Amino acid sequence: MLKMQKLIDFLQIEFRSTATVVLVSVCVAMFLTTTLNQKYEHGELLSEVRIVSYDADGFVVVDEGVVQLKELIEDLFRRDSQTALEFSQWIFAASNDASIEPLLLTSIIATESSFRKEAISDKGAVGPSQIMPEYWRDFCDVLNFEEDPRDNIFCAARILARLEAKCEDVLDSDDERCVVKSYYMGYPSFIAGKNLPSAVRYYEKVQNYKNQFASIN
Repeated sequence: MLKMQKLIDFLQIEFRSTATVVLVSVCVAMFLTTTLNQKYEHGELLSEVRIVSYDADGFVVVDEGVVQLKELIEDLFRRDSQTALEFSQWIFAASNDASIEPLLLTSIIATESSFRKEAISDKGAVGPSQIMPEYWRDFCDVLNFEEDPRDNIFCAARILARLEAKCEDVLDSDDERCVVKSYYMGYPSFIAGKNLPSAVRYYEKVQNYKNQFASIN
């Protein structure tokens, strides 16, 4: 009888412990989901890539890459939490869409605009990724990259994917210098052998940011 009671007590404790874990997980998930499901200004959901998901047992799984990038943008560039979260989610979603590394896209944006949504250069490059509309308007024609920072990042990801493919076909290697310098000065200029000092500095700056953001990979 005593052994039976001990067994019953043990099962009750285990049940309460499991129930508590499940309850806490649900509460965390509800809080984060409510926070992330805010509407963006043009009516779309804020996030295509969620910070939280659920495993096979129903427990919360945190997307550490998105969280780490958000925190790095906040710390390194002094962006507010909401802006950092938007950039982090856009970058991961755009990288997934174009099948490129988030680290490269992040480093390009950091180099081009320091994560400023409405950056405009004196040469007419626009948005966080500093895209030249005259060169890329047709390529990104379905995206409103000149006005929408999210679409600007998606356009940049597709440009980088295109450059990766072209560089690999011509050079028969995955040398990132071709991709990065082509993004800066144009693929024809790189293939023609131009080695502008400014392009060298640009490549070095991108590599420096890759080192700083390396933890997101």
